[in-house]
Amino acid sequence: MEERVGGWSFEHYKSRINIDFNADPAELRRQSQAADYATFNAIWTRWTCVDWGAGPNAILYSHFRGETTQPSKDQNRKIPAPQHICNHVP
Repeated sequence: MEERVGGWSFEHYKSRINIDFNADPAELRRQSQAADYATFNAIWTRWTCVDWGAGPNAILYSHFRGETTQPSKDQNRKIPAPQHICNHVP
């Protein structure tokens, strides 16, 4: 059986997200330790209609700070949105 994410095939889902594989984990950790919220955009969506909860960057931020609880949605709102996030791709 094919894996599904929110009704989409996993392959289609992967085509709708961006991950910066060049992001340096040591730098993300340094930024997380130095700030009160995520100051980076290492993962983002290509559309705006999905609720990511606290958001992937806020989750990374919490991970790099050694926190085990989910970050609040307010932390994610402080992250500057990349330009591609406004482009809705059907």
